[in-house]
Amino acid sequence: MSLLDEERPQAESHIVRQKVELALPPYFEPFLGRHPYNVLEGGRGGAKSRSVATHFVIEACQEGHRYLCTREFQSTMRDSVRKLLVDAIYRLNLEKYYDIKRDEIRCPHTGSEFMFKGLKKDPQAVRSAEGIDRCWVEEAHVVSGDSWQVLMPTLDRVEGSQLWVTFNPDSEEDPTYEMWIKHPPPGTMHKHVTWKDNPWFPAGLDRQRRHMLRIDPDAYDWIWNGHVRKLSEAVIFRNRVTVDDFVTPEDARFYYGADWGFAEDPSVLIRCFIHEDVLFIDHEAYGYHVEMDDLPALWKANVPYTAEWPIMCDNARPETIAYMKRHGFPRATAAEKWKGSVEDGIAYMKQFKRIVVHPRCPNIAQEFRLYSYKKEARTNRILPVVVSMHDHGIDSCRYALSDLIRGGVGYFKVPDSLLAYAQQKR
Repeated sequence: MSLLDEERPQAESHIVRQKVELALPPYFEPFLGRHPYNVLEGGRGGAKSRSVATHFVIEACQEGHRYLCTREFQSTMRDSVRKLLVDAIYRLNLEKYYDIKRDEIRCPHTGSEFMFKGLKKDPQAVRSAEGIDRCWVEEAHVVSGDSWQVLMPTLDRVEGSQLWVTFNPDSEEDPTYEMWIKHPPPGTMHKHVTWKDNPWFPAGLDRQRRHMLRIDPDAYDWIWNGHVRKLSEAVIFRNRVTVDDFVTPEDARFYYGADWGFAEDPSVLIRCFIHEDVLFIDHEAYGYHVEMDDLPALWKANVPYTAEWPIMCDNARPETIAYMKRHGFPRATAAEKWKGSVEDGIAYMKQFKRIVVHPRCPNIAQEFRLYSYKKEARTNRILPVVVSMHDHGIDSCRYALSDLIRGGVGYFKVPDSLLAYAQQKR
C-alpha cells in the first residue's frame, strides 16, 4: 500500500492520484522506467527542473530514498533546488507527509531525505556521502570534468541508483555536453526539451520568447530552442568573462548601477566591486514587467546594502529615481551620459584582466555571452556599431562605474590581507 492510499477515504485517494497523474508533462513518461542515467536538456521554459522536482516529491512519498541535490556552485540554500521541491510539495497538497527544514527535507513515513551540496565548494562532502541512490545535478552545463569524476563513483557504490541531469546547453566543448550528449554511457535516457513541450508554458515567458525571436533569432535559437551557442567573433566581451563562485571581501568598495525596464525590457540592479584589476559582479536584481511599486521589493530581496551605498541609475526616468529615493534608497542618483558613453564604457570594462560573474547572477552572465557588435548582412563583416539588445545588465554595469569611466579615477584596491582571508574561505 502506498502512502497516498494510507488512512485516506477512497474518494480523496482518487483525487490525489488524479493530481499526481496531471503533475508531469507527457514527455516525462519515458523517464519513469528506472534508467540509471536520466538527462533532460534544452531551452528555457521547458519545465525540466519543475518536472524532476515533482517526480522526486511523488517518489519520496512512496519509496524510501536518499536524494542528493547538487550543482557546481551552491554558496547558500537559496542557490539550491530546495524551493522547487517545496513548491512541488505544496502544489500537490503533500505537505502533511513532509518535514521541511531550512537545509533538509524528510518524509518520515518512508524515510526519504533530501540533501543539498555544492560540487565545487564541498567535493569531499559529496565524495564521502553514503547511501545516495538518487542524485539530481541542476544547471549541469557549468559542471566541470573534475566534479563529474568526484560525483560518479559516489553513485556507482549503490545498486539501483539513478542520476538526473538537467541543463540548458551552452557549448559543445563543455564537459557535461561531451559526457551526456556526445558520448552518453549505456543506460542513458535523454530528452531534448523546449517550451513547446511544456503544457503549462506561462504567458509572461511567452512574451519574452516572442520578443527575442523578433529582435535576435540567433540568441533565440540558443536560449529558447536549446541549441548549443555559436561563439561569434562579434561578441564584445568574448573570452573575457567567467562565471565562478567567489567570496566578497567585507571591506570592498561596492558600485551599484540600475537600468529601468520599458515594455518587454527588464528592470535591473547590479552590484560590483574591483580587485587587482578584475571586475567582480556579485549580485543582481532582474525582473520583467516590474511595476514601479514593486521595484523597492525587487531590489531589497536580491541586492544587499542598497540603502547605504550610492546607486547610479539610468537618467532617462528621473521620476523613477525620485520614487526610489522616497522608498528606501536615499542615495539613488542619475548616472551621467555623454556622447560616446557606451563606447567609453565598453573600452573601460575591456581593460580589466577579466570579469567574474557570480553564479547567482545568471542574467548578467547571459548578457555578456550575447552582447555584440552589428554584422553587415551582405558581407558578414563586423561593424563598429553596438547592437542595442542584451544590454540592460551591462548598461547597469556602465552606470555603476560611470564616475570611474568619465573621471579616470584609479581602481579601488582591496588590501592584500583581505584577499588572503577570502582565499582561505574558499
